[in-house]
Amino acid sequence: MLQSDLWSLGTDFSIPVFFFEGTEDFMAPMEPAYAYFEQVKAPQKEFVPFKGGDHFIPFDRPDEFLTQLVEHVGPLAFSAKDERNGLTIRQGAH
Repeated sequence: MLQSDLWSLGTDFSIPVFFFEGTEDFMAPMEPAYAYFEQVKAPQKEFVPFKGGDHFIPFDRPDEFLTQLVEHVGPLAFSAKDERNGLTIRQGAH
């Protein structure tokens, strides 16, 4: 099921794509997810494996997941450039 669901999304994206995958995820195995990832075309893409992790990384390892999320996605989320007027938009910072 994972393979057909992923492939139905296509492989060309105009936005960054991130995969956070547990190496021991039996619900969404890492191998087919990585095979799909290799075919993805995106302005930025990253595959972040969690050694020994299963399908519920955000719940089982919230601190580790948050650390990886901030490290990999944070730079994009916190300083998006508004191309229309040249302003830097700070998102997520309160």
